[in-house]
Amino acid sequence: MKASQLLPIAVFGALAFGLTAPHAQTPAQKVGFVNVQELLNAHPQNASIQELSKKARAELDPLNKQFRDLDAKVRAGSASAAEKQNYETIGKTLQATSEKYQKELDGKLNPVTDQINKLVAETAKKQGFTIVMDRGVAASSGLVVYADEASTDFTAEVVKALKP
Repeated sequence: MKASQLLPIAVFGALAFGLTAPHAQTPAQKVGFVNVQELLNAHPQNASIQELSKKARAELDPLNKQFRDLDAKVRAGSASAAEKQNYETIGKTLQATSEKYQKELDGKLNPVTDQINKLVAETAKKQGFTIVMDRGVAASSGLVVYADEASTDFTAEVVKALKP
């Protein structure tokens, strides 16, 4: 084999194995965790959010039950004309009521989550974390199997920052 034939093979091999240029090492990433549910529970507005959720459930649960009961009859074809009309009325009421409560909850919850996200970001930066994950989601998804809680979880610091 001639030297001119070996050159393309050598170049290909170098490219394939990354030997043509040194790779810059990426800086180490410091991963932190927070318990988002604990942060929501610790927020001063949590009581009013829970109160509104309870009120919504108290109004929506009976409507849902009525709707489900009628839905079974309508699907089975055994509903009377009056039951079909009631089914439609309850369905519309259920949807309108759900939307009303969702809008109210969003109005209360969005500022809370915005504040929590801001405090998490500020605390993470102060402590040198470059990535922050919800501990519960990371654990339940299998994304993270183990993390040293003492050195990675900074939920308590954010809870302190939430307190007026």
